[in-house]
Amino acid sequence: CTCSSGYSWENGSCVKQCQATCSYSPTETIVCREGYNASVTGRDDCGNICYQCCLSYKKVVTDVYCFYADSYTTITSNCGRNMSVRNYVIAMPYDKIKLGNTTSEKSCQSFPTYTTLSACEQAADKLKSQIGVAQTQVACYSI
Repeated sequence: CTCSSGYSWENGSCVKQCQATCSYSPTETIVCREGYNASVTGRDDCGNICYQCCLSYKKVVTDVYCFYADSYTTITSNCGRNMSVRNYVIAMPYDKIKLGNTTSEKSCQSFPTYTTLSACEQAADKLKSQIGVAQTQVACYSI
């Protein structure tokens, strides 16, 4: 017997050939760690459902300040990651509170950046009202 293009003969029938990129099939139950929820993130071309487990957490900004982003070291020490800018940037470090644990994270606004310190500080003053305010965020990871 021969099968149509995209199918192959397996165990007495034509079976669709596909690229399985998700690790779970639609019939499997996804079990996430406590505090996590499974959410569908799409299907691969075999029809398997892809999942991520997601966890809500509180993000509390601890400071807002400006710095001049002139080197990799300066940028990563203030932002926690590198950005390709050579201007004044607003840093907004925060505490991440999930499942009763708190970790300190670094974060910066990618845009806009400022050519003068005074322009950056004026913009930062408007963001200082966010210091200490808890915002609910969601972090996901693939299963």
